[in-house]
Amino acid sequence: MHAPVHLAISWLTGHALTDRRDRRLVAWSGVVPDLDALSLLGGIAAYSQYHHVLAHGVMAAVAGTAIWTALARRRLQVLVGSLAAFHLHLVCDLLGSGRDGAIVYWFPFSRREFMTPYG
Repeated sequence: MHAPVHLAISWLTGHALTDRRDRRLVAWSGVVPDLDALSLLGGIAAYSQYHHVLAHGVMAAVAGTAIWTALARRRLQVLVGSLAAFHLHLVCDLLGSGRDGAIVYWFPFSRREFMTPYG
């Protein structure tokens, strides 16, 4: 899936929040996983090796959620919304990236790939 689609889905995830700033934080948390697409700057080989690895896992979920929650006004709502948006991004990638679209969720602790036959 493309970043604008992830952003739109994440915006809908946080749409019920009353504070505009908190809605934005939740929306952007759903795009955080695609930061590893910047590996393309290192060439196609780097992109192939690191996309869906570096920022599509538990460490990025924790770090991103911690940052967004610290910046939020309604922290508990942003915490829950950010985690939901982040993981919804992963589900969308699993279902929308084709059969070879694996996610290495436990990186750097494990290189185990998660895939779905429905992509």
